[in-house]
Amino acid sequence: MVVTIKGVVLEVKAKEDKKATDVTLYQPGERYNPVVRIVDGLPVPKVGETYQTTGSLLQWATKGGGVGSMVSVRELVK
Repeated sequence: MVVTIKGVVLEVKAKEDKKATDVTLYQPGERYNPVVRIVDGLPVPKVGETYQTTGSLLQWATKGGGVGSMVSVRELVK
């Protein structure tokens, strides 16, 4: 699946996930819906750049029935 980054990235949120650092990108109007995740060591995508992903994108998921906790999407490869 090819992903093109559209719009300005509002937030880059890094968190420790096992051994890798995940960087989750949010699109305008999709504040709580992560678009892509990049694996540790890859550059943050810029607007207009196109990436091939390793699989289909997931939308989001919730934990505990509360406000959505963002759960993994697929990793990007340049």
